[in-house]
Amino acid sequence: MEPLISVIVPAYNSEKYIGRCIESILNQTYKNLEIIAVNDGSADRTGEILDRYASKHNSDAFQKITIIHKKNSGIAAARNKGLETAKGEYIGFVDNDDTIEKDMYEILIKNALKYDADVSHCGTKVVYPEKIDFCCNDTGKIFVQDNSQAIIHLFKHGHGMSPVWNKLYKAKLFTGIKFNENLKEGFDDLLINFYLFFNANVVIYIDAAKYNWFRIATSVSSKPTNIRILKEHHFVFVNILKQIEPFKKEMYYTVFSSYIHHLFRVLKFKENTLSDECKIFQKEIIQELKKHQNEICMTFFNLYIREIFSVLKLKECEISDECKIFQRKLKLELKENTKKIIKTKGLRTKYKIDTIGVSFIPFYLSARYYGTHCKNKRKRNKFYLHRIVDKILLKFNDYKYDKRKNRYAGTFLTKIHNYPGEITVHGKADNVIYCFWTGDNEMSAHRKSGLESMKANTGVKVELITPQKLGMYLKSDYPLHDAYHYLSLVHKSDYLRCYFMHHYGGGYSDIKYHCYSWEPLFDLINNSEKWITGYREVGKKGVAIAPGVLGKDLKHYWNILIGNCAYICKPHTPFTYDWYMELHQRLDVYYSDLKKYPGNVMGDNPGYPIPWTNILGNIFHPLCLKYSDKILYNDNVKPDFKKKYR
Repeated sequence: MEPLISVIVPAYNSEKYIGRCIESILNQTYKNLEIIAVNDGSADRTGEILDRYASKHNSDAFQKITIIHKKNSGIAAARNKGLETAKGEYIGFVDNDDTIEKDMYEILIKNALKYDADVSHCGTKVVYPEKIDFCCNDTGKIFVQDNSQAIIHLFKHGHGMSPVWNKLYKAKLFTGIKFNENLKEGFDDLLINFYLFFNANVVIYIDAAKYNWFRIATSVSSKPTNIRILKEHHFVFVNILKQIEPFKKEMYYTVFSSYIHHLFRVLKFKENTLSDECKIFQKEIIQELKKHQNEICMTFFNLYIREIFSVLKLKECEISDECKIFQRKLKLELKENTKKIIKTKGLRTKYKIDTIGVSFIPFYLSARYYGTHCKNKRKRNKFYLHRIVDKILLKFNDYKYDKRKNRYAGTFLTKIHNYPGEITVHGKADNVIYCFWTGDNEMSAHRKSGLESMKANTGVKVELITPQKLGMYLKSDYPLHDAYHYLSLVHKSDYLRCYFMHHYGGGYSDIKYHCYSWEPLFDLINNSEKWITGYREVGKKGVAIAPGVLGKDLKHYWNILIGNCAYICKPHTPFTYDWYMELHQRLDVYYSDLKKYPGNVMGDNPGYPIPWTNILGNIFHPLCLKYSDKILYNDNVKPDFKKKYR
């Protein structure tokens, strides 16, 4: 006979979602299951909806749905109440705002019986209002694990593994174990899963997304991080580490690595969000880090160094005084350990190690070379340190534009402009994205697909400016430059993005595929003192070429430049004015040659005088250096470069 599965559903104020949740359980292809719904003191119609389902589906022969009404005491207490009532040989959980695929329990019970597993679980699909992500590869592969392997898997894969709701447990595992009712922020899942996995002999995992985790504003998993969440997370880690025998090195390493990450995470809270309670907790965490420092350095050296970098990136104006002191000590410690880092990685350098900036340059180059050319994959991965070192170089060589030093003498950055009255730093960017198609040539299918994705996904108006529509937007006092009509189609687009960003502001994007909403980004830029928001340049290869010191700085500080493909600008700022003026001055120079040799589509015809980046990147990127303190970085404006667009 098929074993009975008890599915426990804790429910609180979920009248909008509880119906779809219960329906997804009732529609399971595996039929021998009971639903135990615990109404945890809901103030809405949740209890009434559950009672309706029970009266509809229960019969004299079998009580399919059991409803328990209780006073509100939290999700852990609701789950414990469900466990007391459960009659099944196996236990499952589903959250009240989620759903499950119709074959989830059939697959989980089949695997549990086939491998005599104490725990059988699957992957998760994360459903956001605007997109869907996967917490697994969804390959359908099956992994049979002992308790140590299962716990390592649990901590390595985070959110997708730690909850109880994508799992099926043998009921006997809960003997003497229940959810900790003092944990109110969701970490009861992680703690009880550790105990259940620890007591299991066999754990079976199938890499298939069968649980639908809805991330909605009212769900437990969508609550913003606060001091109580951090404290509960800390409590869980401390209790788990106490249970792991020291000889189980790999398990201990994995859990302790997550613990270190948690400790450093506490230090990253911004000063203006810190309560007095949080400041006290930060002090406790710093003391705990000091207590474990030797152990961390000896066993978790790479992780420790990586976490140090994450703390050093914090701006002093945003963190507490206690954290500032700790940050300075970490800088000194990192400098002292430079030799040790290089020795640990087996990299040698003929350069004298004196400052952190100099010492890491040869280390960085060696790491990049070895990582690129080594045929042994394991060794190559070991030396892929350049990703971290890029951050070090940027951190210890913080860029600050200072015009008094005249560093860029002879370049357009040193020109002094008398800004007209319309220049302002308080303008607002309209919620619109401008794209340009400057010729009568047919747009490719990939471009059309990219344009449709922008209209569907960005959440704001997308305005495609064609030659037929351009006249509607031209300002009578600011006509197009006379050279415009002789530019290549690509350079016409380069010109127009400057014209529109200065005179109108708003968003600009190449006609490429986008998958994120821009609406929150307009709110962020308009409510800040910044002038422009965009994604960080993706690498040195995309940086404009310039002579002398300016060119070197552009290459060295590429990570603080904005990519040219998409951004949002406020109108009439000094940034857009300098851009607009320099563009026009360059076109004055090229005008006579352009009349002789006007451009084709790409500007690659003989005689065409303007190099590819000369009227966009060679102006825009240097201005990013000059006004780096006025840039708001956000990768959500970045197009999907993996999609074809030509």
